[in-house]
Amino acid sequence: MDLSGNSAALRSNRNAVLEALRFVFASAVLCTHLSEDFGIRDETFGTLGSVQITFFKYGNLGVEFFFLVSGALLAASVFRRNRNEMPVNPETLGEETAGYVLKKMRSLWRLYLPASLCAIIYYIMQGEDLMYFIYRLPGLLFLQRTGISEPSFMELTWFLSSMLIVTAILYPILRRHYGNFTCLIAPLGSLMILGIILFNTSGLGDPYSWMGIIYKCNLRALAEMSLGCTCYEIGRRCREREIPAATRVILSVGAVASILFVLLYMCSNEPPETNRMVVLALAFALVVFFGRLGYWRDSPIYRSRFLIYLGSLSLPMYLFQFITRAVFRDVLDFGKVRVNLIAAYLLTIVISVIVKALLGLWERKQKAKQEKV
Repeated sequence: MDLSGNSAALRSNRNAVLEALRFVFASAVLCTHLSEDFGIRDETFGTLGSVQITFFKYGNLGVEFFFLVSGALLAASVFRRNRNEMPVNPETLGEETAGYVLKKMRSLWRLYLPASLCAIIYYIMQGEDLMYFIYRLPGLLFLQRTGISEPSFMELTWFLSSMLIVTAILYPILRRHYGNFTCLIAPLGSLMILGIILFNTSGLGDPYSWMGIIYKCNLRALAEMSLGCTCYEIGRRCREREIPAATRVILSVGAVASILFVLLYMCSNEPPETNRMVVLALAFALVVFFGRLGYWRDSPIYRSRFLIYLGSLSLPMYLFQFITRAVFRDVLDFGKVRVNLIAAYLLTIVISVIVKALLGLWERKQKAKQEKV
């Protein structure tokens, strides 16, 4: 995964448009949680045509974007390895996969462990007993969605657990069967899995429910990350072709319209069974933006350092929002719901900026020490 917590996020090869979308959908997820905290998630504030407008009732579907992008990044990484390295050695593929997943975990731990420490301090202040903490220790290893230990110090991190589980499944498949998987198995399998989920449950949400012998959210992650792999491959192949300017304009307009549709859907009161349209719209936009197939593919916006910086805040926003929510639950109350919402959102951004700055300072000091040695 990469919700973009890396200090390396400012590298020039980052896709600034995708980074901006990371920030947008991280904000959507945050707004959904805040609307739940303030008891307005199901309230309607007006209509747009026949659509009832809510405050990000379905903003939690921003997770779909992160699953899709995680799959695309995984496919991109494996494609480069397959192209540049020696053929896969079946005897060491398990070790290689474990190393790849561990590298992802280390990247996440840079922010995940400090966030967990803050949560531990908060729960100590709340008077929780020793067993409360012992039950949550496996969560530090992202084991929440294995079924071994559901509790964690931060309940929202189910997403990271599912993402790492699916990464461990997909990586060896991609290394050995990249073409077959991205061109046939992934698109067909992902749509069938999503169909099964939507047929048997009310929408893609509810990360705590089971489907048979597995968490529903793991199937959700498997389907969407697999679809993300296909999105990368489609974009890569299309990028190698000469696409007429008129077609690029159409693709650009379609991708922007898809994102706007998703944001409108998130703020609607439509039935959750129609969640499938969000996944398909995001997949189409991902092909265009990740593959840089649109008319403005060479625009400076794809290299915007400001947009890249916004994207780098998405992981801190995701992990440290519990501080904001605790503050407004236990300490602050400005009286008006809208004022509380805006203040809570802005406070989360401020905390994320501070956390990122402190992490960057610590990493620079560590690098300086290594260079001296």
